[in-house]
Amino acid sequence: CYFLFNAMFFWNSGIRSAYREEHDNQDSGVRLNDVIFAGHAFCITLITLAQICIYWDYPPLNRQERLFRRLVVGSLCLVGAASVVLAIYLAGLPQCCSKWLRFLSVLSEVKVVISVVK
Repeated sequence: CYFLFNAMFFWNSGIRSAYREEHDNQDSGVRLNDVIFAGHAFCITLITLAQICIYWDYPPLNRQERLFRRLVVGSLCLVGAASVVLAIYLAGLPQCCSKWLRFLSVLSEVKVVISVVK
C-alpha cells in the first residue's frame, strides 16, 4: 500500500494535478526518497513472506496458532484481492485521476490500519 501510494503520487502527473485541485494548489509532499524507502520496505517484506512460506510449519503449530495464522493470511488475501478488483474497475472508468486519488486515500488508510494492528 505504502509503495503504491508513494509511487503514484511521485510519477503520475494526473494524480498530482488531481491532488492539487482538491488541496488549494498545494503539491503532494511525496519525494523520491519516500518512494525509495517504500520500495525497499516492500522488497524486504517480500523476502520475509518468502521465508514464512518456506518455514511455514516449523516448529509444528498447535491448533489455535494454525487458526490464527489462517485468519491473518485470509485477511491479507482479502484486502489484496479487493484492492486488485477495485484497481481494475477504476482503470476502466473514463475519469481516472479523481477516482484514483480516492483509491490511493483508501490504500493509505489500509496502511495505517495494518500498522496499528502490527
